[in-house]
Amino acid sequence: MRVSCLMPTYNRLLSERYGDCTWVVDEAVECFLRQTYEDKELIVCNDCPLHIYTCDAPDVTVINLPRRFRSLGEKMNFLAGIATGDVLVRWDDDDISLPHRLADQVARLQTTSNQGAARQPYEFVKPANFLYSERGRIVKAAGANHTVAAFRRALFVLASGYPLLTEYEDHIMDERLSEHGLTWIYDLPVSELWYIYRWSNRAEHLSGYTGGAGMGKDSWDGALSNKPLPGRHHIQPRWLEDYEAMVREFAETIA
Repeated sequence: MRVSCLMPTYNRLLSERYGDCTWVVDEAVECFLRQTYEDKELIVCNDCPLHIYTCDAPDVTVINLPRRFRSLGEKMNFLAGIATGDVLVRWDDDDISLPHRLADQVARLQTTSNQGAARQPYEFVKPANFLYSERGRIVKAAGANHTVAAFRRALFVLASGYPLLTEYEDHIMDERLSEHGLTWIYDLPVSELWYIYRWSNRAEHLSGYTGGAGMGKDSWDGALSNKPLPGRHHIQPRWLEDYEAMVREFAETIA
């Protein structure tokens, strides 16, 4: 079962407000390369016209576009459209996925559901919890969102893809997937959690621009106010910290 990880990115290279934040892209690619599950690909879509990314890591494809999408939903649909996998996974560029993420999710998608008369494999899976990091430190385990989802391509098509929105596109997509497919939302012990959602990590976060109106237009347009500066970056996969050790230490503190 081939897995396609879909990674949207914008304005991480050089900007007036944040400077060089390409380290988050480097870390996101490193997260992919560390996955223990082998049949996989990562597609990186950069739609900041002034920035050019290159990468020679195995199973990683980088696409640089000459103009920006009108919404994050359209960008995600583009990524899904060119992916080759049977399973689609959203791979946000500023968070951390530990090496057992894909193996865990594929195993659950291959599990047969007991729902209804017909026994069929699950089509949409995600943990009910993840780890929340603030300023480089894990502070709590929290309820999870769409960024930890994995779903079959056939279900993505049946659900008509992402809505053409920026904010709330993830919540609506979760609702569409749950409505049309066999869904498993499962709990993981803190020591087995594999996703670190990062906030206030010295890099731009789209949610930080939300003004509460226009279904995300404020956040999408707000990101444009952080003016990109021209530049190129050859992705250098790396972790700046030992995130597996970080999770172990956090689990021990709350045991």
